[in-house]
Amino acid sequence: MSSIFLLYEGQVLPVRYRPNARARGLKLTCSLGGDLLLTSPPDTPRQALYRFLEANRDRIGRQVMAARQRAEALPQPEEDVFVWLGEPLPVIRKEGARSQARLKDGRVSLSMAPGDWPHEALERLRQRLATPFLAGLAQERAEALGLTPIAVAVRPMFSRYGSCQPDRRRLCLNSYLTRMPREVILSVVDHELCHLSCPGHDEAFYQALYHICPKYAHYRERLKRELSPYLVNIRLNRRARRPHPALNDFDGPIL
Repeated sequence: MSSIFLLYEGQVLPVRYRPNARARGLKLTCSLGGDLLLTSPPDTPRQALYRFLEANRDRIGRQVMAARQRAEALPQPEEDVFVWLGEPLPVIRKEGARSQARLKDGRVSLSMAPGDWPHEALERLRQRLATPFLAGLAQERAEALGLTPIAVAVRPMFSRYGSCQPDRRRLCLNSYLTRMPREVILSVVDHELCHLSCPGHDEAFYQALYHICPKYAHYRERLKRELSPYLVNIRLNRRARRPHPALNDFDGPIL
């Protein structure tokens, strides 16, 4: 991927350029944090790219500035509490050489290096705790239902609560589920376990699901109401906090 610099009101705006065989013309996209990506058909002359950027300099500049302002205005994830299984645990912060979080005696100790984002250290702690907890919970539930052994993976996801690969008898659970109470988490586990025998979302699947989890609809609504907005906010904050490229990361001309 090559690059171009665009000057706007004394600021240098890096524009990444990527040819796309399916593109029908020039297209410029601006991320939430203000990063610019220009795509075009592979045979587009470089001068056409330059003319497009120069002709739209003011519009592009205003778009980037507006995107950065929106990023700064995003609500920040909580940093003074760590929600685990529906219970907020207090976070005690202190400065340190590197960012790390530990859970002990019902409190989270958060050591922060200057310039780091507290949420990232807290979510690394969540991943460490969530992996054995969710995997063990799924295995226990599978045994209780008389299912053959399964493999369980745990990772952070922003658009799904979990997934299932019936042919491999493998479940994948969202580590952020550990923000919710145990019974809500179990509803997701039950959903994915039912896919081992019913891969689709047909009538047979829902009959099996509601047989083992009668309050599934209630728990599903709670996930949508409480967890989904949090995941959207985290995803947007991650995009907004992505560091802007430095000049030495680019090799193109300055317009």
